[in-house]
Amino acid sequence: MLWYSKFVVRFPWLVMLIVGTIMLVLSVVGFLTNDFPDFGEPTKGFESRGTPIKGQELTLKKLESDMIGKTLSYTPNDTSVSFFKRKKRTVIGSPGYCSTSSISTSYIKVIFEPSLADSDLFTTAALKSMCQLVRKIEIYEQSSCTSFSIGYFVALLHNRTSCEAITDTDVQETLSTLKYCAGFYHNGTLDSTYTTDASIPPECKAYGAVYSIFNFLADYQFLGKASPDNTKLRYSMVIPRVYERGSVDQLYKDVLENKVFDDGIAKITGLQLGVRFALFNRYLVADMLYFGIAFGLILVIMALYLRSVVVTLATLFNVVFSIGAAYFFYHTVFRLKYFSFMNILTAIILIAISADDVFVFYDIWSKYKREHPSADMVTRLHETLKHAASSILVTSLTTSAAFFANTVSNISSVKVFGIFSGTAILINFVLMLTWTPSVVVFIEKVSDFCSKKCCNSGGSSRCPDCWQKFLNFAHAASDKVFGDVIPRIIHKLWFLWLLILTGLGVGGIIVVFVSPRLQLPVSSDFQLFGKTHPFTHYTFTAKKQFNFIQKENNFGNINMFSVWGVKAEDLGDPLNPDDEGEFSGFDNTFDMGTPEAQQWMLDHCFALQKQSFVNTVSQSRICFMALYKYLITSSCGVTSVIRFVDVDLSQVGPCCSQTFPTSRELFYQCVPRLLTAFDHYLPYLQSQLLGAPVFEKASTRIKGYAMQWQSTQEFSLSFEPINNFYTNLTDFLKAQYDTAPIGVQNGWVGSRALDFYDLQKSLASGTYESIGVSLAVVSIVMLLTSLNIIVTLYAIVNISFSIFVTVAVLVLLGWELNILESVAITLSVGLSIDFSIHYGVAYRLAAADNRKDKVTMAFDVIGSAVVMAAFTTFIAGATMMPSTVLAYTQIGIFLMLVMTISWVYATFFFMSLCSKIGPVGTFGQIPLPSRCFKERKSVELGRVSPDKLSDKASLAVENGTVQMAYDDPNHTASTTQLVSEDDKVQTDDQTSTL
Repeated sequence: MLWYSKFVVRFPWLVMLIVGTIMLVLSVVGFLTNDFPDFGEPTKGFESRGTPIKGQELTLKKLESDMIGKTLSYTPNDTSVSFFKRKKRTVIGSPGYCSTSSISTSYIKVIFEPSLADSDLFTTAALKSMCQLVRKIEIYEQSSCTSFSIGYFVALLHNRTSCEAITDTDVQETLSTLKYCAGFYHNGTLDSTYTTDASIPPECKAYGAVYSIFNFLADYQFLGKASPDNTKLRYSMVIPRVYERGSVDQLYKDVLENKVFDDGIAKITGLQLGVRFALFNRYLVADMLYFGIAFGLILVIMALYLRSVVVTLATLFNVVFSIGAAYFFYHTVFRLKYFSFMNILTAIILIAISADDVFVFYDIWSKYKREHPSADMVTRLHETLKHAASSILVTSLTTSAAFFANTVSNISSVKVFGIFSGTAILINFVLMLTWTPSVVVFIEKVSDFCSKKCCNSGGSSRCPDCWQKFLNFAHAASDKVFGDVIPRIIHKLWFLWLLILTGLGVGGIIVVFVSPRLQLPVSSDFQLFGKTHPFTHYTFTAKKQFNFIQKENNFGNINMFSVWGVKAEDLGDPLNPDDEGEFSGFDNTFDMGTPEAQQWMLDHCFALQKQSFVNTVSQSRICFMALYKYLITSSCGVTSVIRFVDVDLSQVGPCCSQTFPTSRELFYQCVPRLLTAFDHYLPYLQSQLLGAPVFEKASTRIKGYAMQWQSTQEFSLSFEPINNFYTNLTDFLKAQYDTAPIGVQNGWVGSRALDFYDLQKSLASGTYESIGVSLAVVSIVMLLTSLNIIVTLYAIVNISFSIFVTVAVLVLLGWELNILESVAITLSVGLSIDFSIHYGVAYRLAAADNRKDKVTMAFDVIGSAVVMAAFTTFIAGATMMPSTVLAYTQIGIFLMLVMTISWVYATFFFMSLCSKIGPVGTFGQIPLPSRCFKERKSVELGRVSPDKLSDKASLAVENGTVQMAYDDPNHTASTTQLVSEDDKVQTDDQTSTL
């Protein structure tokens, strides 16, 4: 590094020019040659890719949309109905006055709750209040109908001009009608076809009021099926006739945004406007203002601490250049097309890391300058880089490793975030070793020049004494705190610190893994805003209170598809959610015609029907292979297959009066003939079958086989029940396929309803895999840097406790293991190790021969920089708290937590370990092979008389450097830096004095 220090000191402007030009060009090219990111679909990429479940889902999707009916068919003459067609969900609605058809999908929804927690909304005052509060919304309606509300129907039933004109009597009479008619709604009689049902009393059908109130406007517990006596209305929905996108955008901006609708009786707590993603895109950009505020505060703190506005601005360019160059590499070099909105979070993390690195570099630079004022600039830079570069290198490698570890995840958005962030961190490291040193040296030269002109001009002017006195006081205070107070606290209370922090670490492990544990998400909706935002309240809480939403979300039992002859692979780009790849192709080894395969397929179908996870409907269906066996072994004549379906087997040649299983040739000859023989009865027959062969339309060859069956497992967003079902299914299939003939061994079972379970599974496994990879990389980097097993072991124990405590706090705050949380937990490894690395490197390099002195010197050298790094990162996180975007506030909470906890553990746990059982001398040190280095003699300065030097050696001191020359050609000249007059010089032969 000495040659590099000489070059930077001699040509700082050239280094600045070269580095700045390269970074500027990369940034400009990156943004001009690639499209600007579009976050219109913020949840794009929040899915698993490359997993078996995803491969099966994509294959089923391609079979349904691109293959069946076009190139493939279930019969040779293509008269069958595709098994893969999904039932279209019908929208629940009701006829009547201002029909409510499409009300559940097209119109915006407004949720009201009582202003007082225990109040009732089904009162005259509350119904009028809701009508009045919604008046401002009605000016945007595109219909002559008034907003649907309970008050509207009360007015309609009693011939009032508006809901504001209703009376107490009207409300009580309506309540009585609802009580009387509730049973008709709950038993299913009063549904969307009730107008033709004469058994329903007229008052229950009038204007569709009763159906609309129960189905859409009142919460499900109001006169509910399980609570028939409950007349307290806790939630009420108002549905304005607003559906056009432009009007909704304007409505939110003009009326609803950042406003509280609460008149003391009722209040608006939830909104569904259909513009959640568009609004998120707007806030995502608008709330970047808080990034600017955070950076501004950090720059002010840095300017005050570093006493250099220029170095502070250079740090700003560090971040800008890192982001710009990373964008260039991301799109232009790595050829990545998808840019997740989470990549923006890199900026706030990079701000904190850059400040951390600059504090470490400048603190060592300034401290060396104060302690060695006579040292030249080359020596100063060389010594600064020798100490700071190792710390910055390790922190950069470990942090970037934590980011890159996210690439082991199966989730696209997590992968690309790891790539972009890790790249930005490495670029920032390069800038810290090139751009920052050159700026510091350049400013130092300019400062020296100006100081000479100002302070040495014949005494005509003087340097400001007051500022110098303040600086001296600040240095003295810092030296006192970090050179005396904190080390004294560590040395005296080390046992207490270890006891408390070990207890917290064990408690964190219990919270994370035992109870209450880190839970997987239970909603497929990704939370974009804070919990109190009306969009969030509607999506995650309020909408679940209404009957029509519960009906829409009732997906029933999960449909499964058993498929043979088709490969199930995700051939798309896992880093691009828009690329789902091509059809994975057919399995060339598939052959269900051999006698062994025929028998196994029959046995497998029977075994499947006996499983507890298969429902009774599928259990009662006829296995296709059982039908084939029945037909092929029947006598040649008219045979009854099922009720109302007969077939004349005398018309199908040799495909009757045979034994089962048949020969391979006969199977492929008879299957098409037998199916064709059913003619127009085939669609009905297929509805009674469990499974069917898949034919290639062009050649009528059997290309595959598919069975659709329904499970007993109801669709759920909870992980445990689906995981138990899927585990039982895979265990059964494994046992089955182990005995399958070669031609049918590659079958698989998939579903279009397991995508969220696949995401949960990827989050659960990928997060811990990423943590494991991060810890492994951190351990290796720390070991290679410190070359000491003990220091590395202490650091790993320290960050493990730090991570568990951080995650435990997040669990107690109610965080679930969702996309962003997964990234944050993995990132905690990289951020938690930074302070331990700084302390560990300073401890190893401390020139002392006992633990206490080494700890004290480590605090004295690096303590203030570590505190400032933690403080500025904490400030960056705190600044993000007012953001509307949940991702910004969550990263803010995470940064504040991880900085506080990691600093406490590094300062009081790691250093307490070093204070009492830290390595001294070569203990725990990894010996390096001598052949890797030139033979040289170590020099240590000390108080020994020069006449004790060997006559074959001579000492010379010049500019603070000790140079030792040997007359003996077997010795190599050595050089060391003279630190103080008390330094010792030690050769392999003897000790020398100066």
